[in-house]
Amino acid sequence: MNLKITDIAKYAGVSPAAVSRVLHNNGYVAREKRERIEKALKELRYIPNMVARGLKRQKTGMIGHILLSAQPANPFFTEILRGVDMAAYDRGYHVLTLCSYNDPEREKDLVNEMMSRMVDGIIFSVAASSDNVQRTIEMGIPTVMIERPFDVFGIDKILVDNFEGSYLATKYLVKRNHHRIAYIGKKKEYEVEKERFQGYIKALEEEKIVPPESHIKFVDDYIADFGFEAAKQIFQEKDRPTAIFITSDILACGVLQFLYHSQIRIPDDVSIIGYDDTYANLLTPKLTAVAVPMSDMGMTAVNLLIDKLNNKINNVITITLHTTLIERESVKNI
Repeated sequence: MNLKITDIAKYAGVSPAAVSRVLHNNGYVAREKRERIEKALKELRYIPNMVARGLKRQKTGMIGHILLSAQPANPFFTEILRGVDMAAYDRGYHVLTLCSYNDPEREKDLVNEMMSRMVDGIIFSVAASSDNVQRTIEMGIPTVMIERPFDVFGIDKILVDNFEGSYLATKYLVKRNHHRIAYIGKKKEYEVEKERFQGYIKALEEEKIVPPESHIKFVDDYIADFGFEAAKQIFQEKDRPTAIFITSDILACGVLQFLYHSQIRIPDDVSIIGYDDTYANLLTPKLTAVAVPMSDMGMTAVNLLIDKLNNKINNVITITLHTTLIERESVKNI
């Protein structure tokens, strides 16, 4: 039943103005009247019309979140989503999350849907099209991009220092006397992948190490089967690496499958470092890995967006979070 304030007032035997003051916590209402109103609200199971309230306040308390994918096989985006949802709830907001599956046209429809629902702001994790992001900015909707940002004027960004993560992982291997260090990562289409490769190369350059081309494999996507094939190609060569730096735990899963089938032991025969720390602790052996603060990325995006909505921040902001190298069982000193 679609109850109105007048229905509540009649049931409680008070004026509609008194009900309105209780609902909006605005103005004085005598204790006895307030208790009658609260009892009426409970007994009638009244649910406030948040859209109508939002129209009056020019805010709906809803944040739109366009997620690249909610694929269970990749917990990276699931963790970002968890951070977004937790931070929004803590600050009195709700989240409308929709998945684009990296389809620009679908993403355009999602933006339209969010606009029709009058979201207060939009978070992209990760955007499929710069045009869709540009449109939200032009419409005056506060917008934050998480990772892989497009060069859109006026966009706020939450990034991770991926160069740092790869650099520290490669240096860690070098310090343990590894000089033949292979690299398996996604093709360098975005800054994220470029930075991960650049960190690896920089760490080797400082040690005067030049990796052979056969030790560097780029794959089309973060899929375990691609990791399997990349490792297979690397170990077909006579000059085998003593260590492999893999820029995704999902790829590392495929690498471990190949090594297991080939009876190549970790870390006795080859050392492994993974990246993102989504599966590293669940594998055998447990992988040393670069941990990416995925949940923190989502939380930081929400807090930045809400601060913008509350006019606490007026300038365009880029926040870069740092990675952490977690030592486990997959690296051997040689």
